[in-house]
Amino acid sequence: MNPKQSQKNHGDNKNVMGKEQRRVSRITGCLSITLIVRNGSEGSVVAGPVPGLLNDVSIYGAGLNVSQIYIGDYHLFHSSRDNPSHILYLEAALSDEKTLSIPVRPIWFDHVFSGESKSFKMGVEFMIGPEDEQIICLNKLLAQGRKERENWLNTLLVKWTNHTQKGGDLP
Repeated sequence: MNPKQSQKNHGDNKNVMGKEQRRVSRITGCLSITLIVRNGSEGSVVAGPVPGLLNDVSIYGAGLNVSQIYIGDYHLFHSSRDNPSHILYLEAALSDEKTLSIPVRPIWFDHVFSGESKSFKMGVEFMIGPEDEQIICLNKLLAQGRKERENWLNTLLVKWTNHTQKGGDLP
């Protein structure tokens, strides 16, 4: 094979591999969640709870950060995937009375080595459809939080711009 041809194909594959593969866009945000593994037939807790943060969400899944991947001998990713009777639930408290409890399937996980503490990133797929009330509520919740953060940032930028235009020093 021609070396130039080989390099060209390698470059083409690299571009394909770096391309975004998600089906739909995601809403970024930050929401405290809890992961719990339940026995599918009984609903009893098999492992957990493990606190975490939901970083982004779509109608099909979410990106999470968790502080631990093991609960005793139970591995949140591998054990949940290996035992179909164990269902991983993503739970988020909306109020004192209402909690979202969404069954999810782990898709991928990775270690996060930056920072002082080790943590783990995990991608999960929702096991309920995108039309489910809980998925719609979760997406609205993160979208609402994003608008609030954008409004706060815009207000801060306007105040800073006005302050500096009047000759004020930077803090």
